[in-house]
Amino acid sequence: MPHVSPGFSAWFTVEGSHDELQHMVDNIETWTASIDGRSTNVVSWDGDSRLHMLGGALLELASQGLFQPVPPPMVDAARLDLLLRRLASVLRPHQLEAARAALLAPWGWSLLSIPMGGGKSVLSAALVALGAALDWPQWLYVVTNKELVAQTRAVFDRLMPKLQGALDDEWREPEMSFTSYGSVEESLWHGLILDEVHGLAAKGRREAYLKLGARAFRIGMSGTALDRSDGRNALTISLVGPVAYNTDVKGLEVEGSLAKGRISQLVFDRVRGRLIR
Repeated sequence: MPHVSPGFSAWFTVEGSHDELQHMVDNIETWTASIDGRSTNVVSWDGDSRLHMLGGALLELASQGLFQPVPPPMVDAARLDLLLRRLASVLRPHQLEAARAALLAPWGWSLLSIPMGGGKSVLSAALVALGAALDWPQWLYVVTNKELVAQTRAVFDRLMPKLQGALDDEWREPEMSFTSYGSVEESLWHGLILDEVHGLAAKGRREAYLKLGARAFRIGMSGTALDRSDGRNALTISLVGPVAYNTDVKGLEVEGSLAKGRISQLVFDRVRGRLIR
């Protein structure tokens, strides 16, 4: 049975006999066709007969045990469940479920699909706090632009005292940093949280992402995780892993967890070029 080995960077090395690897190639092409409606050539061979993948293009298949036994999670499930019970007063039910799914995902790679208004920032802060409590304190949060860096940091600063209070004696101070895709520098972390991950398949953003290494977790956040029309959904999964948790607006409405919208009327003076109210 082929052996799958994810590295610190977003690449996989797969070893096995020629027949085993060819069977894997066939399965991957079938999988990409099911995701994007077409077969995608995502593999290449080197002189050592090792199959090098673009990220985790076979992650979903491997996580199902198709190629080898699914590896144990990066954290202890019983300890995580204890921490999640402490956070029940801070997080919504869907956020608790999503956090558990992400931190117990095979190899720590996962994609969380939660619509706008579903509290992805709160969930992200909780993931960082949980990761630190579980001995993975070093995290990087990557957002789409520089303006969101300061905004996201402010949200985390507001949320962390609540999380600290809920975790009580289990609290460990995270070593947290924030950046945008356009400002990424080569670095290695315990965990990465990637905002608007559906855009990761774009060349520029993908090249920035590949500068980052993670010892434990790669967690992608998006409200439209697999909603690309250019046939690159498989590539998104290849870079952060398969969908580990998925909910929609209807589900959040039933739960009572959808953030309420506010509509404001703005009046703009086109002659003077300014906003009146």
